[in-house]
Amino acid sequence: YQRRVHGAKSPPPPPPRIRGGCGLPQIQNLSHEHPLELSTRGSWSCDGCACSGSGKDRYRCTEGCDFDFCGDCFNKSKDPPPQVSLGTHLLMLDLSAEEYYLSDTTDITATTVKDFMDKFTAGSLKGHKFA
Repeated sequence: YQRRVHGAKSPPPPPPRIRGGCGLPQIQNLSHEHPLELSTRGSWSCDGCACSGSGKDRYRCTEGCDFDFCGDCFNKSKDPPPQVSLGTHLLMLDLSAEEYYLSDTTDITATTVKDFMDKFTAGSLKGHKFA
């Protein structure tokens, strides 16, 4: 977090989870690089499905990462990941306006990135509010 300077604006609030907030499909069958173990410590929310952990089994990272799965996500994480292509998207986040801009092409080249940025600079891209 930035230190607040007299007269300066507060930093914007953190964005929602990026994929869901921008209307993109969620990736299922998440995993974590360290082992997880059943834990009963404190309040928490699931890093897989974002549900409140209240009343649910909690599987916490054994290496000290701030990472938790609910029982459902922990069980799903054991399944092999699906072979799904979500395609390539050029996406720009404007955190101060709480908006995002999504390109109309999935062909990402230096030319399409420059065109996308030129459209943004010209104000001709349609912004979408985070969901």
